[in-house]
Amino acid sequence: DLFDARQSYAWNQKVGLRGAADFTHFQVGDEHFLAVAQSVCDHTESREECISSGRVQPQSALLQWDGEKFGPLLAEPPNSVPEAIKLVHSSAIRIPFGAMSQIKMFDLPRSDNSTMSVLFGFSQTRGIAHYEWTFQTVSGLKGLVDMALSDNGKYLYTLAEIDSSLTVFERTAVLDILGNVIGNLRYDSTWFRGEDWEDSIDGARELSIESAPGAESFVPLSVVVNRGLLSNELICGAPPLLGQLLPWQLSTYQTNCQQLSFDVVQVEGNQNLFQTVPSISRDGTLSFELMPGASGTAVFRVETIDDGPMNNRSEAQTFAIHVVCSNAAPSFTTQD
Repeated sequence: DLFDARQSYAWNQKVGLRGAADFTHFQVGDEHFLAVAQSVCDHTESREECISSGRVQPQSALLQWDGEKFGPLLAEPPNSVPEAIKLVHSSAIRIPFGAMSQIKMFDLPRSDNSTMSVLFGFSQTRGIAHYEWTFQTVSGLKGLVDMALSDNGKYLYTLAEIDSSLTVFERTAVLDILGNVIGNLRYDSTWFRGEDWEDSIDGARELSIESAPGAESFVPLSVVVNRGLLSNELICGAPPLLGQLLPWQLSTYQTNCQQLSFDVVQVEGNQNLFQTVPSISRDGTLSFELMPGASGTAVFRVETIDDGPMNNRSEAQTFAIHVVCSNAAPSFTTQD
């Protein structure tokens, strides 16, 4: 009978896109998505005819554009995920709602005057379903400088200098709807300076966590933050005489470092374009002064030179300066 047919029906077939009956494209921020309604029942069939037909019904799909194709939803922006590990950062999303024949996205008003995106699907066999399209917002990750795992590897702690925060995620391995094993980080909590502790973490560069033996809680026994600058962030020169420096700041100055300069040479183009030829200062500022009324293009070669005894010149790079001719109106002055 109809009940037995419904109970034995393969509602949860996961693989493949077949029997696409409708689709809708929508955009959230910079990301593009495609919702595909799937049904292998003819739209002229009744609900009872569709259920008792014995056809295997595919699930409807939610797909994300990765720059080349629509596929599983990504945990990170598509451009930041290398193709070789994209599967690790993706999760297949399917909607098990029977013979879905239409699917639409609407932005609906909330009572607080904000809007929420709601995906509506119409199914021949199950009626109307709606899904709120929201994502959990994770705070406390601005200026991320280091991460550390708990001793049992269950929790991931992140340290952010700009937010002055310590954020905790729980690490798990889960199956997506297509049965792929994917890593999952579940946001747990964020501790902020001023709310959960008072000490500044300005200059924080390294984080270490001590957990209680066999502890299942994400609350660690101790959190150690080391401050300072990475070797490639050292300030070249002696510490300033004026003002006060914290102890960790004193180690950020390096007095025996090499000084850099830039060698700029014109290699092509208009030789009469500049009144003061282009040069680049130690801090990377490009300066030049044009000849009045001059226009054209000049190409330059630039090399970086340090004051070391040997192998002190970088590979050459080129850049061009284009000066567009301006048809300025004449001006006049009168004299007595």
